Amino acid sequence: MPSETHRLGSGLSRREALRFLGAASALPLFHPALSHHPIVRVAAGSSWKPRFLDPKDVELVASLSDCIIPRTRAPGARDASVHEYIDFALCRAEPSVQTSFNEGLTWLEEYVSRSMRQNLTFTELDRDQQHQLLAEISDTSRAHEPKGYAFFTQLKQLTIEGYYRT
Repeated sequence: MPSETHRLGSGLSRREALRFLGAASALPLFHPALSHHPIVRVAAGSSWKPRFLDPKDVELVASLSDCIIPRTRAPGARDASVHEYIDFALCRAEPSVQTSFNEGLTWLEEYVSRSMRQNLTFTELDRDQQHQLLAEISDTSRAHEPKGYAFFTQLKQLTIEGYYRT
């Protein structure tokens, strides 16, 4: 077996080639243009204040994200302050993404009122009702609600991204 310093055809050793490949695969982590959101520590905790979300929507986003990643033996989305990450990501997002998200929140609350035939908000529903509504929204066979499906897809992406970045 050749030694680690064995030269490849290009004049690089195997070790140097592996070092370059490792560095290249990590580049998206360090270059903001190559990742969805640059890695930035989001301040969490009691001093946190929303920069994009309307304060009345913070609990809604926290509840929605917690339905997507609930607490099990591992912390859930609320435990990981995913709603704070979503606020951070949307604050830095393109205006069209921000508008789409806000329109999605408005659509969801209207959908809850229509579906429940009561004047309730999503956060006032019990957990089973919340899951039932989200299952309806995420059902691709319900083509008459494409706005809800698009919003829920955007929310799931932000929730998963936020959960694994915290």
